[in-house]
Amino acid sequence: MNVLSNDLFGQNMLNEFEMPVLVKNSSLAYVWLNKAAYKWLEREENEVIGKTDYEVYDRSMADLLRQLDQKVLATEKPDAMRITMYKKDDEATTIKSAPMEIVTFRTSLIIAETNETYLLQQVNIKPQNEDELSTKLQNDISRQLTETYDLIKSIQQLTNIGFLEYHPVSKLVRWSDNLLNICGMSETKASMGHLDYINLIAEDYKPKFEQYLQNTLEKREPFDYITPLILPNKQTKWVRNVGNVMVDENNKVIKLICIVQDITQSIETQNALKQSEATFRSVFENAPMGIVLSETKGKFIKKINKRFVSMLGYLPNELDNKSIEEVTHPEDRNIQLHLHNQTLTTNETTFALEKRYICKDGSILWANTAISVVKDDDGHEYYDIVMIHDITKRKTMELTVQRKNDELDEKNQQLQKYIDSNLQLESFAYIASHDLREPLRTINGFSKILLQKYSHDLDAIGIEYLTYITNAAQGMNQLIVDLLEYSRINYNENEIVEINIKNKIEKIIILNKATITQSNAQIICQNMPNSIKGNRTRIYQLFQNLILNAIKFRKPNIAPIIAITCQDKTNYWQFAVSDNGIGIAKDFLEKIFLIFQRLHTKTEYDGSGIGLAICKKIVQQHGGDIWAESELGVGATFYFTLPK
Repeated sequence: MNVLSNDLFGQNMLNEFEMPVLVKNSSLAYVWLNKAAYKWLEREENEVIGKTDYEVYDRSMADLLRQLDQKVLATEKPDAMRITMYKKDDEATTIKSAPMEIVTFRTSLIIAETNETYLLQQVNIKPQNEDELSTKLQNDISRQLTETYDLIKSIQQLTNIGFLEYHPVSKLVRWSDNLLNICGMSETKASMGHLDYINLIAEDYKPKFEQYLQNTLEKREPFDYITPLILPNKQTKWVRNVGNVMVDENNKVIKLICIVQDITQSIETQNALKQSEATFRSVFENAPMGIVLSETKGKFIKKINKRFVSMLGYLPNELDNKSIEEVTHPEDRNIQLHLHNQTLTTNETTFALEKRYICKDGSILWANTAISVVKDDDGHEYYDIVMIHDITKRKTMELTVQRKNDELDEKNQQLQKYIDSNLQLESFAYIASHDLREPLRTINGFSKILLQKYSHDLDAIGIEYLTYITNAAQGMNQLIVDLLEYSRINYNENEIVEINIKNKIEKIIILNKATITQSNAQIICQNMPNSIKGNRTRIYQLFQNLILNAIKFRKPNIAPIIAITCQDKTNYWQFAVSDNGIGIAKDFLEKIFLIFQRLHTKTEYDGSGIGLAICKKIVQQHGGDIWAESELGVGATFYFTLPK
């Protein structure tokens, strides 16, 4: 009897015994007790199962039981120990006044079908005055035997087990009722002999079965043989035949017992499983893509098909004892693990990704990888099925196209810079610096001479006209100067250094002190970085233009407040210059950065309309961006970014 292999019926039978029965594993921890044992120990299941004698009995009792168990394990033979104990009795006033009982512990060794070792311990408890209870014990034994026979009969029916008894001396044969049912016989044929059973066995199996019977009768050899039975209705059943003989004290055979179990359903299931495995094996080995069965989360490979081995350039068996991780590109390992954990978190069972594998020769194989997580009935991860489709050619083409696109974008940017900086402005700058300013200087010079030497010969209108000419010439000259400054901004031709931005702003405040004082302007700096990278002259010009712009476009009779702040955006700095000035209409927020774009007349606010265009060009030459947010009449905020 194997109580440790889900033998529910055997356990139920032992549960019916009034004698305590306890089972321990090879570590001497309890694994099963019948109801009588729990009652005798006066303990619950969780107080005994998994515990040792030292957690169940007192120390002295545990020592005795440990010696008995170790002796049985060493000799592999049953043994017993008898001790006298005081029975627990709530009415006893002292230990000696409590009734005594004789307890016999009988321990036997059991080897399970899984080759695990267990100890079966029976406890026989008798009062010290045994004669008074002898009649009761005999009645109890008789009753327990009757109940046991009934239980065995029930077990046969529930487990599809029948038996055949053959007495070689009397030639008497007895079929159990359940064997008749298994063989499709009626109960009126119970007097049939053992040859009738043999005749039901398929012809190919019959000779070997008869040889087993002969060896058992003559050599006392037990047998265990699976055969098909051809029933009277031509139905085929598969049965397991387990046989042995019983002998008397003179080693003479009393009878042969053959236990027959109907295992048709199990055989059919096994055959279906074999067919399914054969189909899977064929698909697995002949699939046009790589397939890998691995332990969970890409650990050790359990099975791998030929296609994947050849994809990576290995020979058969060279990937044995490796893991998916080992042949995965290091940069892709964490991505796959993250997706795996994310899939389990959402109770999904599949996910896919593009990843790189490292071939035997060190080259890279790109693949579409789909992973299915197989779980057991309890929802625990069992293994992963990994499907690998080679996309190296496609990926190589994609990367080549992407690289060419990146190169083209870079060249387009360079071309745009060239067009912006050279074609549009260089020719104009040359003309402006050499041809335009010379006549302006002449006009301005002669206008001043006329005003100084001949003003007394001119009437008021003449002097006014001459003043207009002088002012226009000076304004035109300033415009040309601003255009020249705009044309000279070329980021690639200027040195990039570390700039202390706080010092730059302080220098702007000092050099423009007169303008700031005259307007009563207040400049506030917050959260400035210690340093940024850029061209020292251009960054200075950028901040100065934005600060002076905020002062210029202030509200009448209201002192300007200018706030300069900065935010760390990981890869770049984002600056903001805010004011409380006249603001900008939303329709003009994009136009203000265009060259010569003015929102006011020169009589309202002087200037050439190039300052913000210069700011935009400086920011763009540094690889950043600039924009404005404003509400008319409330103020404006100019934002710009500079890469770190």
